[in-house]
Amino acid sequence: MDIGERLESVESEFAQMKIQLGAILESLHRNPSEPFTVVSPTMTAQSGPPPSEAMAVNGAQRHHPKIKPAPPSDFDGDRAKGRAFLNSCQLYFRLTPERFPDDSSKVHWALTYMKRGWTYSFSNRVLRYENDHEGERFATWSDFRREFIKEFYPQNEDTHALMRLETTNYFQGKRSADEYIDEFKDLIDLSGYTESIAIVLKFRKGLQRDIQDYIAKMMEGRPRDDDVDSWYTAASLCEENRTANAAFHTTTKPTFPVRPTHFPIRLPPSTAAGPNPPNAPTPVIPTPTPTAHEPMRVTHYPCSGLLRTSFRNNKYLAHLMNLVLEQQKVVGNHLQVDESCLDFS
Repeated sequence: MDIGERLESVESEFAQMKIQLGAILESLHRNPSEPFTVVSPTMTAQSGPPPSEAMAVNGAQRHHPKIKPAPPSDFDGDRAKGRAFLNSCQLYFRLTPERFPDDSSKVHWALTYMKRGWTYSFSNRVLRYENDHEGERFATWSDFRREFIKEFYPQNEDTHALMRLETTNYFQGKRSADEYIDEFKDLIDLSGYTESIAIVLKFRKGLQRDIQDYIAKMMEGRPRDDDVDSWYTAASLCEENRTANAAFHTTTKPTFPVRPTHFPIRLPPSTAAGPNPPNAPTPVIPTPTPTAHEPMRVTHYPCSGLLRTSFRNNKYLAHLMNLVLEQQKVVGNHLQVDESCLDFS
């Protein structure tokens, strides 16, 4: 239970006690000689008070909980946030009028949220004036509001809104339709546009091309060119339908039957029909080459003295290798070479 609820509970109990004391005093004035008894709340509820007192008690007991609006955030003097701060203060006053008996309490309550940045100097000037002159700086809330607008509202706000509407900076672009509509409404409100046809023309010009074309080509339910609210509704609904349609296509992907791919297989001619024809060439079986995993065996192979001399001097190595390759003899995986050719002594 916060301070406000506790205060309301205490006020309700005080009102009940006041009613009971009033009833006691009234009975004493009527019959001073008769003794009186203090009526407890339970007894009063059972016997029932007089009609006038019952209405007062019921009014106090039927006290519903108050709305607890959120207070405004601290204002730092940013002109772009000045309008929002002032609107928050006025909304708080309307929802809780019992907390502000006069305009002076409203002004001083708003100053408590103006203690950061540029607003601190403003609050300090107001309080210093009241201390020096021993009076209120602002007689009414309207005076404070007028001074606040002059100090913390954007200057030439209507001119900036008009200039923005004359360019392409207010166009929707990649924003959503709702974001575009909110900004467009603010610009129209600040600029002072009142002609419906001109407003619709500006709004339609800033819409995305596909949304604009969809609304313009509607056969039924197309908004009139002078109905701004209908254009707002149609643009928002069009974007919602487009988003839902895009989500539908992404979740339902078409499935196509997979066709098997046939590759032609060529088989060697079969020998089951009979022996090869008499003039058919004998197939040549390629000799397997040595692999890297199995080392080649070097055996004796006749080699001339020229090869031995070339290996010893090591100056005709390239020519020697060509000669070895020409005279090599491969049997299976074995290369037969005379080992005496490898003697470098």
